[in-house]
Amino acid sequence: MKKILALLVAVLLIVASMSVAFAAETNNHTITITNANATGKHEYTAYQVFSGNLDATEGTLSDIAWGNGVNGTALLAALKADTFANHTDFAACTTAEDVAKVLAGYGDNSAKLDAVARVIGDHLGTAAGASTQDGTPYTINVSGDGYYFIKDTTANLAAGDTYSKFMLNVVKDVSVAAKDTVIAPDKNILIAQGEDPAQFQRVKADSAQIGDTVTFEVQIDVPDTTQYKDHFVFVMHDQLPAGLTLTGISSVKVGNDNVNYTMTVKDGDEYKAYTAPTDAVTAAGGQDIKIVFPGFKAFAETAGKNYIGQKMVITYTAVVNDDAVYGETGNENEVYFDYSNNPNHDYHGDDFGPDEPKGETPHSKTITHVTTLEIIKVDGGNNNNPLAGAEFTITGTQYNTTLVTGERFVAAADGDYWALLDGSYTTTNPETPNMNTTQYVTPYARYNKEEYTDTVVVPEDVTITAISNSQGKITIKGLKEGTYTITETKAPDGYNKLEDSYELHIGWDRAAALNKDNVSGGFSIDQASKDAGFTMTDDGVKFSITLQNFSGQTLPSTGGMGTTILYIAGSVLVLAAAILLITKRRMNAND
Repeated sequence: MKKILALLVAVLLIVASMSVAFAAETNNHTITITNANATGKHEYTAYQVFSGNLDATEGTLSDIAWGNGVNGTALLAALKADTFANHTDFAACTTAEDVAKVLAGYGDNSAKLDAVARVIGDHLGTAAGASTQDGTPYTINVSGDGYYFIKDTTANLAAGDTYSKFMLNVVKDVSVAAKDTVIAPDKNILIAQGEDPAQFQRVKADSAQIGDTVTFEVQIDVPDTTQYKDHFVFVMHDQLPAGLTLTGISSVKVGNDNVNYTMTVKDGDEYKAYTAPTDAVTAAGGQDIKIVFPGFKAFAETAGKNYIGQKMVITYTAVVNDDAVYGETGNENEVYFDYSNNPNHDYHGDDFGPDEPKGETPHSKTITHVTTLEIIKVDGGNNNNPLAGAEFTITGTQYNTTLVTGERFVAAADGDYWALLDGSYTTTNPETPNMNTTQYVTPYARYNKEEYTDTVVVPEDVTITAISNSQGKITIKGLKEGTYTITETKAPDGYNKLEDSYELHIGWDRAAALNKDNVSGGFSIDQASKDAGFTMTDDGVKFSITLQNFSGQTLPSTGGMGTTILYIAGSVLVLAAAILLITKRRMNAND
């Protein structure tokens, strides 16, 4: 009996081990997900839609039943409901196997399969497994043959990234590619080069004075909208600082084609239609701009145009107003876009509805630097008390010399870009199958994008006349790079006018202007200016000089007190003559 029991135990152990080995071989699977465009960590979760027995060679599933990853009863009801566009396809279905037969007739990546995936996504049950990797490729280990639904369950997306579209796979060991859209804007200040206004230098920082018009350009790739059902919401935001007043949108284009848009400006808690200011220099700046692109999905997918992947360019202008600030930060403003980031959600309009999922791109910043010159007039002989009424003329040549670093495209055999007829470049290979290549420069050539440093110098004569106020100050905002001569043309009443002029040379350091760790703001003064008495604040954008006047001296009159003596002497002589005349008449009378 002991031997029989031992034999039975041995047989049971062998059978058990064979069962474990068989299960490990046939029921444990790995799903591998690659995501070439992701900018941050994603998490993918798998849900078993159908269970069954997989023929690994043929990739077919038999003995199909509902998996534990869905609520089968609710899912079937949703597929048959009138609210589902393809509900008639499932009208006769009563089992999981019936539904699977309908799905077998759908093509890969078809619109119908996408629609079913959305319905499945709303009726998920227990997860079969999730990825744990920090980056691509991601893997999910699942146990059990079946038809699996894979969902991007990332909690926090990196800026500019999107959720991956739902994927459905019959599992053996499979690999799938998730397709994300990465979106990032590039904002620059446009500087005209030479006399041709169509040629610009693109810079991140510039110097300006009050009343100058600053032209901004925002470039962003048209995202891939094809994974979205009816709408792709695309909204641009730009918060101008108080020192910049919006004066309008110049154009919104992809290549030479206009893009439909609506612009509003925030007023309190609402966005309202934009009204151009009558005087942008005195108008309040700081507008919160919102640009919506109606029908953007339809535009991006326009037949024969292939706008996806091409540059959309938004150009608009603002005026530096009298609220412009000087300081190390300059007048900063930045742009970003809100966009549809979940292709598994049905968006319902051109702007986001309540609780609709959206992504936010990285922000792209520009800086407009404004300088301040302060002339301080004091009484040199009376404790340096401030003097009002001193008139000065500031003359010189200022230079609209701006920076900086830009980007250009150079031919390269291994380049990642191709030239388009409108002068822009794209990363989409024209030799991609079924590509519309009418927009490409031929013969095809590759290019790489590189940064470069350049300068543009446009001299401009300037003359300013100003009078010191009751605090003895003259404040001039917005002098640009250049050399200026300060001359007193009229002294305060009772004071002597200064005979000397004072020369200030303002420099503009292009590299420092772009270096956000440098607090100088890019401006400087030379040693000769310092020797003349000019000082510069630590932030490098305020210059000042203190000038003394001395009161005039009371000069003595010619002859001094002798005039009084003459008056007295004259009076004595007159009196003596009168006495003499009276005495003489009396003497004649006596005779």
